[in-house]
Formats: sequence, C-alpha cells, structure tokens
Amino acid sequence: MFAMKRVLLCCQPDCKNIRVKSGLCKKHLNRKLLGLGPDDNLPSRKVDGACSVDGCLRELYAKGFCNHHYQRNRLGKEMTPGLPPKSCCFRCQKPLAEGEKKTCKDCKKQKRKNARLRWEKKNPNNARKRNTGFDLDLLKTLRVLQSGLCSICEVEMELTGKSAKRECADHFETLDGVEVAHGTPSASKHPRGLLCSFCNLALGMYCSQQRKRGFSISQYENYLDNYPVKMFSLR
Repeated sequence: MFAMKRVLLCCQPDCKNIRVKSGLCKKHLNRKLLGLGPDDNLPSRKVDGACSVDGCLRELYAKGFCNHHYQRNRLGKEMTPGLPPKSCCFRCQKPLAEGEKKTCKDCKKQKRKNARLRWEKKNPNNARKRNTGFDLDLLKTLRVLQSGLCSICEVEMELTGKSAKRECADHFETLDGVEVAHGTPSASKHPRGLLCSFCNLALGMYCSQQRKRGFSISQYENYLDNYPVKMFSLR
C-alpha cells in the first residue's frame, strides 16, 4: 500500500492554505519577501500614464505597456496597432453609453446584420424561404408556368441585376389570420407570384395605403381623370 503524503498548512493563524516554504503559504510568503505584514495588501502593478505603443490610449499596466500589449510582449508576439480606451467602442472608437461593454449598440446591430447577410449569401434558398415563403421547387414551377414574365405587366424578367425588370418573389404576411405589414414579428409568409421589381414596388405601396387608409384603385383613377388643375381650369 502507498503511504499518504503529509500535508502541512501555513503557520499563520486562521490560514488554511498549503505550506510552500519557510512555514508559509504562497500568499504570506510573497508579503514577507516584500517586507509587508501578513494582512497587508500587495502594491498594485498599475501605474499612472498611457501605453507606450503608438496610438494606444489605454492605461499603463506594467513595463510601459497596457495589459493587452504587456501580454503580447511577454509572449513575443507582434505589437498590434493601438487600442481605444475601455470607455470607447472597440470597433468604431466612439464613447460607450451607460451599460454598454466593449462594443456600442450600433456596432452590435451591424455585426448581426453582417452575419445575417453572410448566412443568406451562403444559403440563398433557405433565406428566400424564411423571408418570402418561396421554396426552390415553387420558384422553379412558377418560372415555368409564367414563362419568365411578370404577372402584372407581362414584361420579361431578369434573374440578376438591379433593373426594374429584375425578378421579385411577391408575398403577403398574416398574423392570426389578418393581413399585416411586412416585417411584423412572428407573421406567417404566404407566396403570391413572381413580379418584376417595378410592379412589386408599386403593388407594395398600394397595399400599404389600402391597409392603412382604406384607399381603392378607383380613387387613383378619379384623380387622374379630374386632377385639381384640370378641375378648376387653372391651366
């Protein structure tokens, strides 16, 4: 059988740490070497001033560096450009508001947006399904049935580019069976058809006005037939 090793504790009263040398634990041994009492606090390593790295505004930590550059110097790594102070955003270097840590609200929002865009670029079919309700099979079927033409103006649509003829997946959103505005949280997406970019924009604006103010297409037609300048014979 193996003999159990005897563990000795620090000789200081009420100290239950393991003895290291000279009858003391590491905590009390460091204080003795510095000429301090058993209960005295160790001196802080931080010194007033700024980091010696060009452009770094963080407070001094040790050997002329802030904590970040001190650790890089200790490990032999290359010195990176200066860092903003802790009271500023790590990305845009703007002052942080109360309750914010490292990055500001705008930078966090932009970071989430960039991550979403990267995901949509990597998974275009899943992104389309989530945003419009169109899966790949439905999209291919509608392209064949519509012969590549817009459902309203019947112009030949383009699959890429930023022109008015670009193909758009038209859809509407409902919440508890009631049609709601686009972008409503927890709303269900229902596909309608494929439109060109121009018709999709016009239809979206008309549906928005109709939903908010109860407009109908006849009101627009009446305006075009009897607009004020014509009605009052001003020109």
